Amino acid sequence: MSGFCEQDSAFGPQSQCRSFDFTVLFENAILSILPNAIALFLFSAYVGLSVSRKRIAGVCARRIDVLIAFALNVALNILTLIAWTTAESSGVPAIARSYLTAALALSIVISILHAVLVSSESSRRDSSFATSLYLLIILLLDVSRLRTLNSVGKASISEFFFIAFTASFTVRALCLILLNTPEPKQLGVHSSSGFFSNIFLLWLLPLMWKGRKRTLNLNDLPEFDQKSTALYLRFETSWRREQRKTHPNLLKALLRAFLPTFLSPVIPAILMALTQVVQPAMVNAAIQFINSYSSSSPEPVEWGWALAGMFAFIFLTLTCASTLYWYYIARTSAYIRGTMSEAVYRKTLALDVTCLASVPGGNPMNLISADIDRITSVIDPLHQMWSSLITIAIGLYLIYNELGAAFIATIVVTIVIMVATPYLSQEIRPLQTKLSAAGDRRIRLISGILRQIKGIKLSAHEPELIKKVSEVRKAELQARKNFWRKFYLIVCITSVTMNALSLATLGSYAIIAFLSHSEGLTTARLFTAYTAIGIITAPIYAIGQNYPRVLAAYACMKRLEGYLLSLESKSSPFAERFSVSTSDTEIKELTKDDMVSVQEIVYDEKMNISEPRVSGTVYFRSACIGWNDKTLLYDLNTEIHVGKITMVIGRVASGKSTFLHSLLDETQLLSGTITYPWKKGSIAYCSQTPWLQPSQSIRNNILFASEYEEVWYNEVIQACALELDLKKMKNGDSTLANGLSGGQKARVALARAVYSRKQVVILDDVFSALDGPTANSVFEALFSTGIGLLTRRTVILSTNKMAYLSSADWIISLDKSRLSGQGTYSDLRGVEPVLKEVEMATEDKSSPSGTVSGPKKLSFKMEELPSNTSSIATRSYMHYCRSAGWNCIAIYILLLLLTVGIQTITPVYLQVWSTYNDSHFSNRKSVVAYLPGYAAIEIAYTFALCYVFYYMIMILSQNASRNLHEWQFSAVMKAPMSFFDSTQVGQTINRFSQDIAYIDGGLPLTLYDFCYQMVRAIGGIIVMIVALPYMAAVVFGVVVVFYLVQWFYLATSKRVRRLDLASKTPLYTLYQETMEFNALLTIRAAGAEGHFLDSSEILLARSQRPFYLTRNVAAWLVSSIGVMTSIVNTSVVLLAIATRRSASAGLFAAAMSQAISLQDMLNTMLTSWTKLEMAAVSLERNLDLVNLPPEDDDSEGPGISDEQDKEWPSRGEIELINVMAKYRVTPILKDISFRAPAGSSLGICGRTGSGKSTVLLALLRVLHIEGQILIDGKSILDISRRRLRKSMSMVGQEPFLLDGTIRENLDITGCRSDDEVWAAIESAQLKQAISKLDGGIDHQIQSMSPALSPGQIQLLALARSLLSRRKIILLDEATAALDGETDDNIQKVIRSAFSDCTCITIAHRIKTIEDYDQVVVLDHGLVEEIGDPAELLQRKGSVFRELAQASEE
Repeated sequence: MSGFCEQDSAFGPQSQCRSFDFTVLFENAILSILPNAIALFLFSAYVGLSVSRKRIAGVCARRIDVLIAFALNVALNILTLIAWTTAESSGVPAIARSYLTAALALSIVISILHAVLVSSESSRRDSSFATSLYLLIILLLDVSRLRTLNSVGKASISEFFFIAFTASFTVRALCLILLNTPEPKQLGVHSSSGFFSNIFLLWLLPLMWKGRKRTLNLNDLPEFDQKSTALYLRFETSWRREQRKTHPNLLKALLRAFLPTFLSPVIPAILMALTQVVQPAMVNAAIQFINSYSSSSPEPVEWGWALAGMFAFIFLTLTCASTLYWYYIARTSAYIRGTMSEAVYRKTLALDVTCLASVPGGNPMNLISADIDRITSVIDPLHQMWSSLITIAIGLYLIYNELGAAFIATIVVTIVIMVATPYLSQEIRPLQTKLSAAGDRRIRLISGILRQIKGIKLSAHEPELIKKVSEVRKAELQARKNFWRKFYLIVCITSVTMNALSLATLGSYAIIAFLSHSEGLTTARLFTAYTAIGIITAPIYAIGQNYPRVLAAYACMKRLEGYLLSLESKSSPFAERFSVSTSDTEIKELTKDDMVSVQEIVYDEKMNISEPRVSGTVYFRSACIGWNDKTLLYDLNTEIHVGKITMVIGRVASGKSTFLHSLLDETQLLSGTITYPWKKGSIAYCSQTPWLQPSQSIRNNILFASEYEEVWYNEVIQACALELDLKKMKNGDSTLANGLSGGQKARVALARAVYSRKQVVILDDVFSALDGPTANSVFEALFSTGIGLLTRRTVILSTNKMAYLSSADWIISLDKSRLSGQGTYSDLRGVEPVLKEVEMATEDKSSPSGTVSGPKKLSFKMEELPSNTSSIATRSYMHYCRSAGWNCIAIYILLLLLTVGIQTITPVYLQVWSTYNDSHFSNRKSVVAYLPGYAAIEIAYTFALCYVFYYMIMILSQNASRNLHEWQFSAVMKAPMSFFDSTQVGQTINRFSQDIAYIDGGLPLTLYDFCYQMVRAIGGIIVMIVALPYMAAVVFGVVVVFYLVQWFYLATSKRVRRLDLASKTPLYTLYQETMEFNALLTIRAAGAEGHFLDSSEILLARSQRPFYLTRNVAAWLVSSIGVMTSIVNTSVVLLAIATRRSASAGLFAAAMSQAISLQDMLNTMLTSWTKLEMAAVSLERNLDLVNLPPEDDDSEGPGISDEQDKEWPSRGEIELINVMAKYRVTPILKDISFRAPAGSSLGICGRTGSGKSTVLLALLRVLHIEGQILIDGKSILDISRRRLRKSMSMVGQEPFLLDGTIRENLDITGCRSDDEVWAAIESAQLKQAISKLDGGIDHQIQSMSPALSPGQIQLLALARSLLSRRKIILLDEATAALDGETDDNIQKVIRSAFSDCTCITIAHRIKTIEDYDQVVVLDHGLVEEIGDPAELLQRKGSVFRELAQASEE
């Protein structure tokens, strides 16, 4: 008997002549012809596009096995068609036969097309992925056709045809396998991964196995395939279009640049939504199937097995879609991070320095470390929100189908929640803006403190600054609390969605059924609706949680937008500006009024076209120059000739530095004109406060952006007197530049300017930090007529060393912000008041010699990571619990158990209710008996859930955030100086920015989600096992697999996360080093932006690796969880079908409702676990800092308590006896002995590097010392460091300046009156300058871009010492940045104000200490001379006398 019938010519789809089968027409038309036709259209279009773009090349024989398989597929498809057309009809209806013939013919065409694609583009991932997807779909669909052919038997079809069809099916499967099998050498490389490797992220397995076996390093991670520069260039084109608009929009620019990337998660998201919304229908069908075996007409068992297969297919599809979705999310996040980091850094290099401290958008470091991360974290929530609308819409329709009119209650509650969410979220954005601003203030303050930590610790101001930071942190936490309070309301409303919807919907239906005497809530109806409600609850909850996060991220986006739109420097190559070239004649013809109205800077670019060297003249014509619309230099009319040496002189705050900055085109021209003959980037600039990169070696700092030339490099080293210093250093010029003395820093910075060979060199008082002989030696090597290294260049030098003026071709004198005189040395001598006391300096032609090491090698130092991390997570979590408080943790756990317990009994209660309704049709008693109890459960759960969430974010997390930051900052401030010498500033700032931001914002939500979902999953598993006891075996197996997965996953995940955080350290260090006032001036003057952008690109590319891999590893976890939950859900159905005659439909429904939500629970739980492990790294890094050994070790001595001696030191007598001091191992001071009686003044002098500053460091116990140092007869080793340093006032070469008011910088303890503060200011000769500032002593200043000159900052530090009133005063070149007249006046103030104090002064200007009680001359760490300075000056052959002669001005 034939297996075919006439009904096979009908659409069907169900066949009436075969059990549980489709009709032949349906199988061939819908399951074969339709997908093949779609594939033919798409693949043909792709081939046409490839031909037009010349992608189709010759035959690729790299994978011969793939080519053979696809060729064999073509041959077997042809053979199958021949076998079919030559066989007898065997009773197949004509129409069905024609459709089968057409399907076979179309398969031949597709197979040929695939063979062409594979042979020409087997290495292309897009075509391989599409081909694999097609083969998988066709194989799944052809299973039905193969089953039909097998079921009809040999009597109905030709055996030859069946064998050919089966062989063709098998070869297609082989093609799919081979196409997705990478070559051995490409294992673990994503670019070579196949279809299955992509959808399950199998390409990560080799990397994860490597991470399981050994510790991963950064070089083990594959590179991200998109460079940040390439991404930025795509963005820049779009951003420029936006900038032409009245209101540029950063978000629109990003969307325009990366729209395909932004849309890449769309298709997986739609698939996820569709697979979720069909689950209630599947549950309903399964319940109906189980229920049918309680009746007299059970459904066919084949339908049950098919349901199990459909469950497996649905959940596997959901798994594949989820994996692809998270992969594309990771890719989009990496695109945005790379683009925005590059954009912010480029903008910083171009930023106008006048707005550096108060730039719109906030602190650039905070933008890069926190805001960009916050934006990348909402890519997923954004896609979740729109895809949630699809799920909600279809879910509502399913509820309508089940419950009819009760659906209105669902609509009403849903609308209320959807409307309430955006309404309550209105304040989220401004609250986030305030929170970010508070974070900016804290980061800026801490950054300033860490950058100036040496001066702060030597002044023992740690307690005051800990208190100040604590106050700023308190304000930040209050801002976060305000944000959390609004966030809490939104989350609570959406969190109780399930309860509100369930109660409203089921309650409404029960009441309607009660009133209409209709059928009540049966098991099938109730749990189908309950499952549908659960499905729409998740997206509503997601919208509630994500909407505030998206708004907060949008606020960050607007901050970034404000920063990118901020004012740019005219000297930046990135700035778009209009330049006008004007001849000298035209300038002379301008009237004064014309000059004021023009207000332009003119560049004479012609000077740089015809000649390789710069020539021409700089013209200032009635130029008024200033910052932020405030005039600092008035009516300048002067000229600077190219190829000449011009020197600028003047008193403190006369405008010398501002004048030099105007030559860099960094100031604001308020009126008049300035004409520059040189090209941008042709200037070597050296600031008065030397700017170096502490993270780089001395060699790299000197080479800067230039190539290494050994001969020239050695000449520069010799000329700048660095050779002897380098010889003393263990690593020579490979030594990091983070532990140099002030003089060494100045000479390295000067060497950088000289080495650059720039035609224009601008030096801002660079010799003030050098002793007389060294300064003279360097000056002669650079400026000696004919042989000096700078004699053929244009040099503009501001100086207070009058002896050097005779070497100038032109001198410009400034006084009170105006030009007071100009001319040659002979013109001005004896005329200008500033020059009346000028005398020629004694020449010193000594020039040390030596050798240095090889060429430049960029150093990218990444912080060391722990190799053994097995117990780190536990310690980190315990650390968090201690910070939150064990009482808070215990209360939280009890609240959590209560909440989840109430939620777990809800489906059990519903099962009891529905089972009662199954046996009592339209029983009105059930509503009265069960509905109030159900309402009570839901209301109790609502209150419990809201409170447990409130307790977590408003109480527990606030305690933890406050304590963790306080402990960390206190530990850092108490750490020894060796910690700061060996740790990059960027690394420490990273702990206070990104780590603290994650602990504050991300950790509380992650911890809440993890704990809640874990307890909920345990409750759900218990319900499943009670319903189906055999599930215990399945659950046990899944738990074992789950353990293996996490064992396999966590080692790699934690390590990659550590690499993610650690790889950002050198990047943030580079950003931190170049985001300074002097850094930007130096970089832009030299045109070195490209060099730093290259360094940034390298470091950003390195940090992109773990950033991208961290998210992909998390996506692999999602895939693994999906497979496990697919097994659980399918097992529930299989067990229910296998025990269908004894299984309870009600218990099965309860178990199935838990199983359906299990994937979401496990996904949320393990995703939260992943984030917790990431948080554990931040907590671990916090714990590392908290456990830093403090500098003040009480075991060193008994110390002096306040009760023992409140007045110590009462006299201030200091005595050093055979003192030896060491930096680590190398001794710097060797057997030093001298005594400074109480109230005396002692000067210390000597050549640069002789050990002068080391004496002060030994006094302050910064170094390890041997011998004795006594103060008032007590050994300093018996006194705690903090107490010791509190007893002295220290004014160093680089005085610290805090972010805050003038008053806060002077009176850090806050215990002085306004009169006392103003008196100190007046004594320091700062009253006039500070009175002009807005707010006077309450004027806000920034450490990054101060409103005061370097000389004024030194005077400010001196005023701080006057206020401190301590018995011992230490001055380390405290007046080096001052002119001679101001120095004389300040010395008079010091002598009178500190007359009863012991004053130790280090000076290069011997005149400063000529009238001291005694002087100590050091040389190479030894006392060369000691005695009365007046006597030593008269003694022939005295070293002190030689130094005095060399430093005369």
